[in-house]
Formats: sequence, C-alpha cells, structure tokens
Amino acid sequence: MTTYAEFKEYVTLSLWKMGDSVVIGALDLLIKQAEASLNRDLMVERRAKMGDVVATTSDFPMPTDCYTVRHIHIPNAGVSVYVSPSDFNTMKDYWVEGVGRYYTTVGNTIRLLGTIDASNPYTLNLTYYTKIPSYKDDDTSWVAEDFFDLYLYTVLKQTGPFLREDERLPMWNALAAEALASALAANEDMKYAGSPLRINFGIIA
Repeated sequence: MTTYAEFKEYVTLSLWKMGDSVVIGALDLLIKQAEASLNRDLMVERRAKMGDVVATTSDFPMPTDCYTVRHIHIPNAGVSVYVSPSDFNTMKDYWVEGVGRYYTTVGNTIRLLGTIDASNPYTLNLTYYTKIPSYKDDDTSWVAEDFFDLYLYTVLKQTGPFLREDERLPMWNALAAEALASALAANEDMKYAGSPLRINFGIIA
C-alpha cells in the first residue's frame, strides 16, 4: 500500500518547473480538494455499503461514513422514493398514508415522510455511498490503490489557482477526465459481467 508521504512524493515528481515549490507546499490542501472532487464524481460499487438502521423517529442521522444515500427499503413497505426538501415540506402538510414511502435529506439528516412512534420503531434497509477516506488521516487509501492515475491527476488539476496559465493544466484536466470515465465504465462493466461487487453489509451504528 502506498503511504500518504509516498503519494505526496509521487505528486512532487510531476511538479518540476521553477515556481512549483509553492504548489508542493500546499499539497495537503490540494489532496483534500481532490478528495472532495472524488466524493462527488467517483460513484463506484467499491463505495457502496448497506445495513439495517432502527429509526425511532422520522428524522434520524445518516451513518457517520455516509456521503450520500443511494436508496432506502422498508420491509413490507417497499423502496422509499427521494423527493427534494421543498417538495417534502409541501407533502408533509397533507400526507396521511403511513410512514416511509418518501424521504429527503437535509445536511446529515434523513427525513421520512410520516410519523414514527418511538414505541414502534422501524427497521430500515439503508444503502449508501461511503465517504472517500482521508488519505492524510489514515495514511492509506483504497482509492489511491485502485485508481492511482485518477487520484494523481485529480490532485494535479487542483493546482490551477497556483499555476494559472501553465500549459500542463489542460493535460492534467484531460487525463483526470479520461481516468474518471475509465473508472466509471469499468464499474458498469463489473455490474453486468458477473464479477462480485464489493458491497459492505452489516448493522449500521
């Protein structure tokens, strides 16, 4: 596994021009920005996780490692359908047909349409995409191992504010886009080729 320090050294090898020292000094920030970008864009099955959540109220927090909810299934009630927060607020004023047919998310909170009695909690099957791990905090990253080129070029394309009109920026942006497209295409191929999907199962705390 490539450590965080080793990855930073590899990024540094791609920064060879005079004046790149300013960028090298900001690598921690650039890697953090790259992780935010990958959180939004790299929606692959490796990030999928599912488990049961016991809800005692219709508003409850997302799991701590959740980036975005994929879907919610309520046993004996089917799949809950996502609606925007504004539509949810409109619907809740007249909704009387039970709990959980629709849901929304506000910040780190999941809201089910309807009311749950604390004495009669609901068990929900929640599937979601986990957050990209913090490379700096963990000193390792499965994203960097599985998608090293994507991680590298996503970091390098964050250097725009520092390098401005540098001729390398279009190349790094193009390589990052190509690597992302390749990763997403491989993920789709895996879904339909019979390969095992790496979905984590378990009880969500």
